[in-house]
Amino acid sequence: MNAPLIKICGTTSLQAAQLAIRCGADYIGVIVDYPPSPRHVPLAEAQLIHRGLQGEVPFVAVTVNLSFDELRHLHDKLRPDVLQLHGDETPELVEKLKGEGYRVWAAVHNAERATQMRDAGVEALLVDARATTVEGTIYGGTGQRSDWHLARSLVENDIRVVLAGGLDAQNVTEAIEQVSPWMVDVISGVEAQKGVKDPQKLADFIARARGK
Repeated sequence: MNAPLIKICGTTSLQAAQLAIRCGADYIGVIVDYPPSPRHVPLAEAQLIHRGLQGEVPFVAVTVNLSFDELRHLHDKLRPDVLQLHGDETPELVEKLKGEGYRVWAAVHNAERATQMRDAGVEALLVDARATTVEGTIYGGTGQRSDWHLARSLVENDIRVVLAGGLDAQNVTEAIEQVSPWMVDVISGVEAQKGVKDPQKLADFIARARGK
């Protein structure tokens, strides 16, 4: 079993990002300017986190349903390594961002959207679970397991897959065995509470993902 890369997402402070890196994280994800998420941080705080990391690991800016102009502004101010589109963004938006030279990942939850985003030229597809409530769509961080069969089919078609959705130390080994993703991505599975990382859960998750 080849060990995938590991992204710790929903990071809300420089201290939490540094903790994740000490535990062995390969990528850090920060949800930027999306107030409906309890894990979001304002752009200014995201800048402080990114600056504090000093390029130690790649920084992923997670965004939800921002316009092209908003994303370009965010990219100019933050200079993330990757823009992760996690809402209902269009393939046309992906193509415009790619035209700017940005690295773009897109979250998908079904085969139709996966095909659209792949054809638009994203660097990676992040397979995640969504939830629908009376208040609207919860785009990620639900703790629900994503569609591993979809993720595996994408891997078998030579697509770079980031597997997210309900992962934790108890199931990440099984997930890697079944899917063989390029990267695993975790939020709720390494938290003490929403927005607060648990050092032991972080260490356990990363150790299991490394096959230890």
